[in-house]
Amino acid sequence: MNKICKQYRMEVKSFFPLIAGKEKAYINALIDDVCDYCAEERITTIEKLYEAYGTPSEVATTYYSMADTTEMIKKMRISKWIKRCMASVLVIVALCASVYSYHLYREYRLIADSEIVTIETTIE
Repeated sequence: MNKICKQYRMEVKSFFPLIAGKEKAYINALIDDVCDYCAEERITTIEKLYEAYGTPSEVATTYYSMADTTEMIKKMRISKWIKRCMASVLVIVALCASVYSYHLYREYRLIADSEIVTIETTIE
């Protein structure tokens, strides 16, 4: 895969909000076709790829116009809940770590304040 194919792939992937199984298969098939086209036609600029396959936004628009909208909405809702759950877990972990650190610091200060004083006595 040459540099232009990689660039085109990254640009196309950036226009897909969710990349699940069907989207991944579509992108991989498209990129395989683009790489074959680049090798056959010796494409040297990305503009020539845009002329042959369309801009990345056109590719994504074409895919989503053919896709089932109810399935896509379902995937987006699931993704939204997964993100919310992950954010909640991270907040809980951060709070637990903060409370634990606070208690450790209090114990440290308690030990530091209760310094043991030794008195040396000499017997003659």
